[in-house]
Amino acid sequence: DNDCDGIIDNPEVFYEKTDIVFVVDVSGSMCVYIDNLIVAISDYVFALSGSDHNFAMVIHGYDSEGSYSVLSNLTDIMTFVAAIMAQDCTDGSVEPTYDVIYDLAVPTNPLGMTWRSDATPVIVVVQDENPQTRRDIFPDDILPLAESCLLPGCDSITNEYWTDGDPLEIFVITTTMYFANYRMFVLGDGLRFFDINASSSSISVGLDLIFREICVD
Repeated sequence: DNDCDGIIDNPEVFYEKTDIVFVVDVSGSMCVYIDNLIVAISDYVFALSGSDHNFAMVIHGYDSEGSYSVLSNLTDIMTFVAAIMAQDCTDGSVEPTYDVIYDLAVPTNPLGMTWRSDATPVIVVVQDENPQTRRDIFPDDILPLAESCLLPGCDSITNEYWTDGDPLEIFVITTTMYFANYRMFVLGDGLRFFDINASSSSISVGLDLIFREICVD
């Protein structure tokens, strides 16, 4: 039951085609992680060369206004890696993680993410601080969008690998003390949470486990 919906499935088929969006905090506190993170993400997507997965990255925490932007929209591996390689930490201080997740999950698609109707959407959050909001968006606002995914690929008519009614696939790499802030809308019994401080290679380990969990390797 790799998608944690209570049904035994074939994970290699279920995740044969995915749209994976990384939501990355680039504020000052992330300076100890960001270089390893970018390298780890690049290494993993390159390991998937020849697959039909697309990748994107949304960054936040780069100013004191709670801004966020699409660093790379969903695209192929080479284009994605070229877009993210120069990303570094910043002097920013406000990390509106809840706002970003909401905007990725809501079907009105305010970020203009190029979700494919025949690909399973996946969101991977990487952050080392308490998730914040500038728009009064909180877990109970995200829950209805996550418990039954409403994105284009979450439709069995267009995506042969999707089971209608399944939750949105969300994974979180953060400090353990902040796991609880995501538990309301990060659904499923599989591995979903990873400690960013577990070891010197914690980000690589977390990505390894995530990719193994969603069966894209």
